[in-house]
Formats: sequence, C-alpha cells, structure tokens
Amino acid sequence: MSDLGSEELEEERENDLGEYEGERNELGERHGHGKARLPNGDTYEGKYEHGKRHGQGTYKFKNGARYIGEYVKNKKHGQGTFIYPDGSRYEGEWANDLRHGHGVYYYVNNDTYTGEWLAHQRHGQGTYLYAETGSKYVGTWVKGQQEGAAELIHLNHRYQGKFLNKNVAEPWAELAVLRSRSPWARHSTDLRVPMPGPNPRPSVPPLAPHRSWRYKAFCTFYWVLTLKSEALLVVSLFPACWPWKVCV
Repeated sequence: MSDLGSEELEEERENDLGEYEGERNELGERHGHGKARLPNGDTYEGKYEHGKRHGQGTYKFKNGARYIGEYVKNKKHGQGTFIYPDGSRYEGEWANDLRHGHGVYYYVNNDTYTGEWLAHQRHGQGTYLYAETGSKYVGTWVKGQQEGAAELIHLNHRYQGKFLNKNVAEPWAELAVLRSRSPWARHSTDLRVPMPGPNPRPSVPPLAPHRSWRYKAFCTFYWVLTLKSEALLVVSLFPACWPWKVCV
C-alpha cells in the first residue's frame, strides 16, 4: 500500500485569519489555549504561542482528515497522530510537518508498517505486515523502497538475503521451516535449502539430540523418637539419601 497523497493536505498558515475564541497576550496575539475556524473551513483547537499553533492541539480538515498532536511554530513537530480521509492513519514522530523518526502507519487494507521514517518516507529499519497473507518484511528501507539486508517471513517458510528496489538482489535464498507451535513437537530444527547460484550456501544438517546420564539424590525422611528425659519425648527428623541414575 502507498502512503503517498497525504502531503496534499495543507494547513492554513496565515496568522490572525478567520474566527478565533481564546486567550491572547498583551500584544493581542493568539497566545495560550484557543479555538479557530479558518477561512478554508478547517478548524483548530489547542495551544498557541505568539500567534502560531505551538504545543498540543487538534487540527480538523474540512475533508474529514485530522491531526492530534504536537506543534512547533505552526508545524507538526513531535509526537502526533494523523488520520487521513481514506481511514488510514499514522502514529508517531513528526519533524517540520513530515513523518520523521519512529512511527506506525495503519493502511486502509489493514496492512501495517512499524519502523523508521525520513522526510515522509519509510527509511531505515522497519517491519511491513501484509494483513491478507500474514507475511511480513523485516529489514531495511531506502526512500520508501525495500532495499538492503532483510527477511521475508511467510507462514511456513522465510527468505533471508538482500533486496534492491523490492526485488531479490542475491543469487541465493534461505528457506526455513518454521518451528512447530504444537506442544507435542519436542524437537524441531530449521531446514535451510539454498537456491541455485554461483556460490550457494551449503545446507546444515540438524544435530542429533544428545542424551546424558545424571545422578540425582532420592531422599526419604525418618521420624526418630529420642528420649531426652523421663518427662520429655522429642521427635526428630533425619533425612536419608541414595543416588540414582536418570536419563536427560
């Protein structure tokens, strides 16, 4: 899914436009908490500082989109949540009106991306979950594209290697049988199968389970009556232990 198109939603920049109800400073500037209805039909409620949106606030667009989060000098900056007209939303860090830092994007088809952002694009380490298939891409991103070392995990196998422009960039891949989640599966191993290529990675046979014998102590306790005096009867507890052999 694409997260493009959200850049088209521009907020009103001019100061002292539209209707305003709220606090002002000694210079008459919007300062403190206030509500504004802007000429383009958008509304804002939150903090102002010297006539600009600054601090926590909620900006509602006339098309139904809205931003709830932090502002610095009229720009989205800090932590915030943006809900787009199609129902998708972004929760995370902002810088100068752009998704920047760490954040989570929830797409309209229920896909999700969790990771790093740079100037409105997926960039750095991140995980993209495909809701329809349950598969996920875990690895690096460059300017919105899957690129670099990564792992593509499916329900019953996975690919490990490098990507370039969303395509496999290496001549080999690793397929792995994922561990069974059944409580009856006591022993399971990854099966790595190299794909054809000039330098395929050799498969690694699983190691046989190792058994060892250990000695453990089997203890019983004896109650022993000891006569301390003619008038006092004391009950004492004495342990007795024997070694025995177990297989682990």
